[in-house]
Amino acid sequence: MSGVKNMILVLDDDPMVRDLLCEDLPSHGFEVFACATSKAARQLLEEKPIDAILLDYNLSDTTGADFFRSIQNVVMNIPVIFITNFPNVEQAVNLMKEGAADYILKPFSVPDVAGRLRRTIEIRSLRAEVNYHRRRQLPATGKYEWVGASQAADVVKRSIMEVARAPTTPVLITGETGVGKEVVARLIHQKTHGDEQPFVEVDCTTIPKPLFESELFGHERGAFTGADRIKEGIFELGKSGTIFLDEMGDMDLELQSRLLRALETHQFRRVGGTRPISFGARVVAATNRDLQRLVEQKEFRADLYYRLAVYQIHVPPLRERRADIPALAEYFLREAAAQHGKSIDHLSKNFLQKIEPHDFPGNVRELRNLVEQAVLQTDSGEADIHGNLRLSRRADMVESAPVRISKTETTHSTTLSANERSLIETALQDNHGNKSAAARQLGISRPALLRKMARLKVESL
Repeated sequence: MSGVKNMILVLDDDPMVRDLLCEDLPSHGFEVFACATSKAARQLLEEKPIDAILLDYNLSDTTGADFFRSIQNVVMNIPVIFITNFPNVEQAVNLMKEGAADYILKPFSVPDVAGRLRRTIEIRSLRAEVNYHRRRQLPATGKYEWVGASQAADVVKRSIMEVARAPTTPVLITGETGVGKEVVARLIHQKTHGDEQPFVEVDCTTIPKPLFESELFGHERGAFTGADRIKEGIFELGKSGTIFLDEMGDMDLELQSRLLRALETHQFRRVGGTRPISFGARVVAATNRDLQRLVEQKEFRADLYYRLAVYQIHVPPLRERRADIPALAEYFLREAAAQHGKSIDHLSKNFLQKIEPHDFPGNVRELRNLVEQAVLQTDSGEADIHGNLRLSRRADMVESAPVRISKTETTHSTTLSANERSLIETALQDNHGNKSAAARQLGISRPALLRKMARLKVESL
């Protein structure tokens, strides 16, 4: 597996305990952050994607149990291991029922603590993997449509048809969050293979870091603790179809090198395996980040960028193809009406007038949500939203670069990071600084939001 270190928060008011764990746990493969008070710990949880918490039961400003209960709605997916001087079986049982992962008595040995942390994080990661696959609801096959009559939409359509005639050529799709990059990827697959080959997708922001290599390349039985069976990864499941890597710009540098080798040789090895396995699938990558800038900043490998960007498609934001809004709105109306079993003929003029001047920072995804709201509030006839529309805001409006789509020319846009920053700031404002709620609004995980905030230098509210 990769050398990524899990981040551990130690909350203990005993400086000797904090110093011991901070000095010795790193040698066991952990990155440790220590706090003496619950206030400092809450601040750290807002700033760092913590993987597990070591929590003293007796703190200077509260009890460990009260702190644990107070953070459940914010960090309910982070395992908590209690540390205490006073053995109390009933107390331990009650905390475990409330969701605590483990219970350690002082004095303890650091190797024992490290072992328990590893087991706890592995269990959390396996659960996250199961939940990730449950969330992948879109079918691998089916009919997709690129809706719109604007000049920009026509350029995207032509590009899809053109690259479909080259079934092994890698494709890089760029564009802001919510513009429809996945739909473009699925249309490329549909036009190339129909339903004859698999379409396999992975969101690079939602898979826990320790599981990423296994997710892409699979693993052999016994490759690591908990690997009790052989698992086929994305590249193996893709066969001769399409492998879709969404939000490619967030991939770890070490994993980028492994992916590059696979793309260059069309072979890979499972984690813990020695036998090379060949694959014939086309790789389609998508990102809302400026990969060229990441290359300049040494955050993305230049050789991997050029390997992926053999053919590029930039999907412009909805505000640059406003002529597509009526057709998209009607398309989403039919979709939502069928989904909710309602006989609704059209959208009201009032609804269309309300959305007409909107800039749609959430792009096509935001339009779809607004139309579904109208359908849910309407029984039959024409769909409308009662009262004021809840429209997203853009903190700063930046003129976008012209749309450019080519096989070899680099598509450069200085607006992607600005718009991403604006969306994050808006989500934080809407949720009064609550990062977990903001992440849910943005449709990403909390750790992914923290990474994006650090990269874009977005300050906490």
